[in-house]
Amino acid sequence: MKKSLWLLITVSVIAVAAEPQFPYDGKMKEWNDFIQGYKPDYSDSSKDLLPPEMNRFSTPFAVVKDGRAAAEIVVSDTTGLPAEKTAALELQKAVEQITGVKLPITHIWSGALGKKGARNRIVLGKSYRANDAVLKRLSNSDGYAIERDGDKLYVYGFNSKGTLNGVFALLENNTDIIWARPHAQFGTVFTRKKDLDFVWGDQVVERPASVSRGWNGYADLEWMARNKCNGFYGGGGGDISWMNAKKIEYGTHEVLYLFGHNIGHFVHAKKYFKDHPEYYSLVNGERRPWRQYCFSNPEMKKVFIENALEFLRRAPENIDGMHIDMDDTWEACECEKCLAPIRLPDGTTLPKEDPAFRSTQYFLFLNDVVAATKKEFPNVFIKTLAYFSTAIPPKCAVDPMIRPTFAPYVRANDKRPIFAPENIVWLKRLQEWRKISPKIDCYEYYGLGLEFPRPLAEVRARDIPEMYRHLLGMGSEYRHNGDRDTPGGTASTWDYSAMEFWVLTRLLWNPEQNVEQLRKYYIRRTFHEAAPMIEKFYGTIRREWFKSLRASTCGDNPVELTKYILQETGMEQELRGHLAEAGKAVKHPVSAELVKRLSDRFEFYCKAASEVKTPTLAVPLLRPDSKPGFDHEIWNGAAKIDDFKKAYSQGKIPSAHRTEALLFHDSKNLYMNLKFYDADMKNLNCKTPPAGKKNEFIPESDHVEIFLCDPANPGIYYLFSVDPNNVTSELKGMDHSWNGKWERSVRKFDDRWEVLVTIPLSTIHADAAGGNLLRGTILREYHKHGTDKNSKREYSSWGGANHHQTLTFGTLNLMR
Repeated sequence: MKKSLWLLITVSVIAVAAEPQFPYDGKMKEWNDFIQGYKPDYSDSSKDLLPPEMNRFSTPFAVVKDGRAAAEIVVSDTTGLPAEKTAALELQKAVEQITGVKLPITHIWSGALGKKGARNRIVLGKSYRANDAVLKRLSNSDGYAIERDGDKLYVYGFNSKGTLNGVFALLENNTDIIWARPHAQFGTVFTRKKDLDFVWGDQVVERPASVSRGWNGYADLEWMARNKCNGFYGGGGGDISWMNAKKIEYGTHEVLYLFGHNIGHFVHAKKYFKDHPEYYSLVNGERRPWRQYCFSNPEMKKVFIENALEFLRRAPENIDGMHIDMDDTWEACECEKCLAPIRLPDGTTLPKEDPAFRSTQYFLFLNDVVAATKKEFPNVFIKTLAYFSTAIPPKCAVDPMIRPTFAPYVRANDKRPIFAPENIVWLKRLQEWRKISPKIDCYEYYGLGLEFPRPLAEVRARDIPEMYRHLLGMGSEYRHNGDRDTPGGTASTWDYSAMEFWVLTRLLWNPEQNVEQLRKYYIRRTFHEAAPMIEKFYGTIRREWFKSLRASTCGDNPVELTKYILQETGMEQELRGHLAEAGKAVKHPVSAELVKRLSDRFEFYCKAASEVKTPTLAVPLLRPDSKPGFDHEIWNGAAKIDDFKKAYSQGKIPSAHRTEALLFHDSKNLYMNLKFYDADMKNLNCKTPPAGKKNEFIPESDHVEIFLCDPANPGIYYLFSVDPNNVTSELKGMDHSWNGKWERSVRKFDDRWEVLVTIPLSTIHADAAGGNLLRGTILREYHKHGTDKNSKREYSSWGGANHHQTLTFGTLNLMR
């Protein structure tokens, strides 16, 4: 067999340059040109139901003929490779679903197999086919090879997951099957047929672009595996070892122990806090459990190491790594020792004001932990999040047995690539991390916010190659309770956005694929006769999405997106028409159910968007004779808001905490005088910002957030935040790099704290002479404090508006 005849489909992991240089200007121009000229492709996609034209056999390979098995599956029963056995069962299951015939599985390999008249053989695993040149191409990957030798069809990989991936490729490229979504009843779409021939699979080698890829969940594991994922993450902060058996059966890349924000499990507060509060963080003068530890406490470190070793001793056999992940908070110990300058191994000191201070503190601590664990468990790495304060690379070495998982949370704008100016901070941090650590994974968030079908794949097709330069692999958070209709399930999200999940998954394997063609392939195989109409439905949404300047993040609101992308653009009726036509055209029973579910989701959110009601306030035009202070008499003529509602209650539930807001404008500035009443001012909940963050920190404690939309640029909004200690932040959407001009001052009384705010209308592109309607809200965060047991955290706002959800904002009518 000539080497030149082989098709090698490979996107190898890109070598890491010492000083990576990327032409961001050119890349941004390409992106901007793409979205400005974007037109959906509505060409005929019928060919996507057929096997690919390339790599076809000269003669068909019979699998089922005349209602009987024409082939058998051969797999070794001695290699001890669970994923190869899974490959045999998955192949058998799929063929039976399509034809009604169950192929026999045999473990026998003998000369008898070559007798005339015997069945064809589909031979799984490299133990039967040791092509050294091919295995070299596939080395250290879960790629696969498929080749035929007469009546034998070989499917194998460098490892058993490669064999399993090869089986799924064999099935997909010889039938019209698609694993469209995980749902047990209608997640897989295919056409039933009496006979089945394989015509594709001649000399194929395919290697993925990453070492690992997947989604951070467990319930949808089979769907992930069938779409070539090998990273099945998920679970709580405790022992999730019960999941490992199934993960191994489906070819997990690594077997991990523990998961989640689990650092609190190693020196558990239930056991230690009463006698040793000094082990835990001092926050606002109080020792608190369930935050990061007091990392400067040597006794705590000793206990932590002893317990980490005990965890490992109790761990299942043959684990590759154990999670030690920081708690989900910015809070950290403020004791004198923890805030003292850090002396680095090179003799220099790192002050607490340095942005890398907390990250360095944590990784110095973790280095000591790993120094102990690797003595007893030299082959077990420690996997830890590079997240919040530790997303900033530390200014110290990181032990090679520590595997950082870089978590770029939260990205300013999911609608633009990671090298866009508002997002590039995350790419730069990743590049810096790669200089410190040779092995990095990524915990992403693009699987969130898909209750509306946000078209993210076009951006991610540009992100993934840039990020893969520095990563072993990538997985994303998503609503991971399972694609099911029972309580707690997430079927409604998949009803609307299954295509996005599928396309994003395919890009993790090979980011060089054409996104538009992936979408067409998915729609044709999933919706069959209704494909042309579904293409127009999703294509129209993409067109309007790319036209909109409105930023979007992983926490975006589906009702708001429906309002801005579908209704205000006048597309609602056109989209409804496409779905109606799809319902008439579809014949395939599973496809018909999927069309119905898509239509139901569309109508659900259209109705919700139409029913949103928000308040209006007339803001008087007043001319102060001087800069108005807290007690200036001009406030007597200001507009007043004193009926704050609980946020996320659709304005139906009054706030439990009294708030008053006075507003006026002078045609150049918007003025606010805000009063936040509190019966326990002595114990007011305030947080110390991280080093260097006093003017760009939104605390998990009492503060106010003022949201104002940009009337000149639809979809753009601004956030101004201030707390009782005058810790401030201003954002453009989620972009912390924006620095808008504004003034604020704070004062405190025994029963309240007050904020005086002046925002130039030019800061938000609002000119009262050119337009007098301004959307926005004032949102108070009250956090539990003091000794009152009934005290609870509460978000309240004007009209009950929600964080960042501009559809819920009220309208300020700037009077002329």
